[in-house]
Amino acid sequence: CDIASELAANPLDIDINNLGSNINQRLSDNGTAFQDETLYFQSTESMPTGKKIKVKGNKATYDSLFQIRMYKSNRDESGQWSQKQAVPIEINAREYNVGSPSISYDGSKMYFTVCQTINESTICNIYVSAFEGSGWGKPEKLKEINSKISSTKHPYAFFDEATQKEYLLYISNKSGGLG
Repeated sequence: CDIASELAANPLDIDINNLGSNINQRLSDNGTAFQDETLYFQSTESMPTGKKIKVKGNKATYDSLFQIRMYKSNRDESGQWSQKQAVPIEINAREYNVGSPSISYDGSKMYFTVCQTINESTICNIYVSAFEGSGWGKPEKLKEINSKISSTKHPYAFFDEATQKEYLLYISNKSGGLG
């Protein structure tokens, strides 16, 4: 790949820093998006069930389930991140995971993935929410790309300067897809 050869020949000088305990927890924290000085991300958390649970296809039993939710943290003038806060997202589903935020170039829309398990099958869909003053409005499922039988997830919104258009990239296991 030409890009890989170029990157290997001209490596970037990058500092990777832990954002601290206000954001990073014991389990996975990832899938980030920025809006001004606010960081949006998904965080995996353990939810104790009070009973032993057997997971299909696995010999182990568990006393907790895991859920993925979206959070935000604000950076102050000194560069410190605030304690993470849950992002209230109104989803009409009993059991679901939400994450992988991507914010439009102008900050007016947030795209994200919602995954729901029904009858031991997980289907993921991409939703969009409009920024309304101080928070995000009621999310809407993107009907043009979602399906009841396949998953669409991990949205990435970007603005192409050459065409002056916003595009949304995503992954899917839909028939006819490229990967």
